[in-house]
Amino acid sequence: MKTLLTPDYDKRKHEKHNEKGLQEIIYNYNYAIYLNIISINNSLFIAHISTSISS
Repeated sequence: MKTLLTPDYDKRKHEKHNEKGLQEIIYNYNYAIYLNIISINNSLFIAHISTSISS
């Protein structure tokens, strides 16, 4: 079993892990942007309601 763990094999495994990590980072980043867009829309909507009430 030990013979399978060549440096090449280790490197491939590591690259695959990095790729997965990058995908997670991109996903989290997109999710954060998505949440920001929702909160901005909510703020605009609330501002719109409050101006409608006051006028």
